Amino acid sequence: MIVLAAFSTPRTSSGEDKEQPIERLNGRWDVTKRVFDGTELPMPKVPNGFFIQIDGQLWRYSSIVSGKPVVAEFIVSLGTAKSPLAVDAMLRNGAKAGGVCKGLYELNGDILTLCLPDDPVRDRPQNLESTPGSGLHSLVLRRRKAPAQDK
Repeated sequence: MIVLAAFSTPRTSSGEDKEQPIERLNGRWDVTKRVFDGTELPMPKVPNGFFIQIDGQLWRYSSIVSGKPVVAEFIVSLGTAKSPLAVDAMLRNGAKAGGVCKGLYELNGDILTLCLPDDPVRDRPQNLESTPGSGLHSLVLRRRKAPAQDK
């Protein structure tokens, strides 16, 4: 489960909104690498097989499991204090709905790295790595570019 959170949008001294980290993440992110419990997992061989759609605090994680599409929704909060940054994700559906997974994230251009526990009862990881026995998911995602617009 992945839980992420967002803060209210601060305003500049002139009253204009400042973009928050959560807003910079909006869009579709394709998963390029996934590791669970220290083992790298194969990526689905179907188009659109594994991605996260981010719309502010709402994150939709879509994957193919045993040939069937699976979608998990999270309400996410992001920390802004240090890198890697804290991410809290509250699952909105499924058996663990309402549980909050506390993880870490790092944004480097169009690459987003997430590390989150599989279970909300686990502590926040200390780094972005999933090691054997950790119960952690480590995901590397690449922002999907918007199709070029005809002029």
